[in-house]
Amino acid sequence: MPSRADKYIFPSSVAALGGALILAPLFLQMPSEYTTFATKKQLAVSEEINRDRIQQRETTADLIQKTGLLPEGRSLRLIDYDNSKTRPRLRKQTLQNYLADELIFVYDRSNICAGRIENRKFTWKGDSSTACKNAPVINSDN
Repeated sequence: MPSRADKYIFPSSVAALGGALILAPLFLQMPSEYTTFATKKQLAVSEEINRDRIQQRETTADLIQKTGLLPEGRSLRLIDYDNSKTRPRLRKQTLQNYLADELIFVYDRSNICAGRIENRKFTWKGDSSTACKNAPVINSDN
């Protein structure tokens, strides 16, 4: 013979389950928040990678400045320009490939300085007499 308390077990367990379902969103993330969480985590990882890349570039730039050597990546060679009286055309996308604090010397196809990219802006030697100042000479026997 069941006791009088047994008849309250089922209704109280259903009530406890309902209460747990009501309180679950307070303790668990909702599925809509999973994408936000994943996006935030991915953004944090990519920012960390970019910070490391910038730090490595800064270290490399300091080392290059100390040695005084010009690596191949710090110059741009225009193969469709031959030191004429017209300004060479550089796309904005090409200028955006370089960091804002980089100084890149631009050469024509015969390895003569045509200008420089500084602060993501191209300065042509026809516009400025200092555009090719301190430009390293590139050997044509490469």
